Amino acid sequence: MNHNLGILKIKDMQLVNFALVILAENHNPSSFSPDLLLKMGLFRTDDPGFELSSSPVITPPMAQMNFKNGISINCDMNRLVFEDANPAHLPKFSPIPDMATKYVKQVPYVPYKAIGINFTNVLHRPDVLPPYRIEIFSNDLSTFLIEKKSDTGVRMRFQEDTFMLSVDIQYGELKAVPYWRFNFNFHKDIKDSDILEIINGIREYKNLEKASESYSKSFLKMMGM
Repeated sequence: MNHNLGILKIKDMQLVNFALVILAENHNPSSFSPDLLLKMGLFRTDDPGFELSSSPVITPPMAQMNFKNGISINCDMNRLVFEDANPAHLPKFSPIPDMATKYVKQVPYVPYKAIGINFTNVLHRPDVLPPYRIEIFSNDLSTFLIEKKSDTGVRMRFQEDTFMLSVDIQYGELKAVPYWRFNFNFHKDIKDSDILEIINGIREYKNLEKASESYSKSFLKMMGM
């Protein structure tokens, strides 16, 4: 392929979402509240941005809290998600690794099963993206996909150190602007609800983010960078 991509760089890609997922058998969503998390020390009243952006939703099957700084906390019976969608935080200054660590330390009796560390990178480059979708497939299939306005992508799954990594690379359009979206999900099963193993897994987030960036670079190179 010849796409004239000499100016395409990894800096053109932006990390837009970082999430920590704690899987368990019996989270208790109805017990969640901003006051409880404040008492647990997950944040302080003087922390900038930790004002609620909307009323929290607290029900027996699920709980949801969204903050003005881009942090959100979602919980159901099997899944607790700390999510940071503020690119200014990511990943170095995000508070969610510390928040998740404090939570599992203070709630050790929950039967934890696994953790997930997720990153989403987005590359907006309308000047170079369209040829990829056209040339990856045969002419007849490419024409069909374009006429149907179909998104295309790649999915992979493999081992990354002690984590199972699932990668979903998708091409699409948002408001007529083409983009590549790179979703990285690092999954680690936890044996015997080991709190220390969870904490050590959370601490790996910086190394895993670097790994996700490296995979993104490799993909761009493969595509003709």
